[in-house]
Formats: sequence, structure tokens, C-alpha cells
Amino acid sequence: MKVASKIEFVNRGSTPVMLVIEPWAHEYKIRPGVKVQIVSDEIFSDLIEMDFWDNSLIIHGWGEGIVVVMIDGIEQEPFQE
Repeated sequence: MKVASKIEFVNRGSTPVMLVIEPWAHEYKIRPGVKVQIVSDEIFSDLIEMDFWDNSLIIHGWGEGIVVVMIDGIEQEPFQE
């Protein structure tokens, strides 16, 4: 995938954070100290909407592009309980 846009997030807290990519409801559990990259094959719009509460970071998706969450260059699968 050719990366057109990227957002990085580091969980600097002491507890896991649930990263949610909307509108697909893909969830990723991010352990303390871990840095993730959210990449897309489309250019992000002028505004990226993000919400944070109760140890959850919600990033609202854009367009019809492919969105991938990566840790240390490895694509991550959504969290499943």
C-alpha cells in the first residue's frame, strides 16, 4: 500500500488504551509505552476528528481509502475478546 497520510499515537499512560477507527468500529488495544501508526492510502481531509474518554481514543475515518494500524511496521488485526 502506498501511504498518503499517517497519524502517530503513543500511549504514555500506565494502562491500555482502546483505539477505535470509525466508521468501521475496528478496535485495537494499545499497551502502555507502545507507539502506533494509523496510515491511509488517501490524503486525510482538512480535519481529523478524534475523541478521547475512559481510556479510549476514537478516530473518525475519512473517504473510501484503506486504513491500517501498524506497530513496529507490522499491520495489526482488530482486537477481539
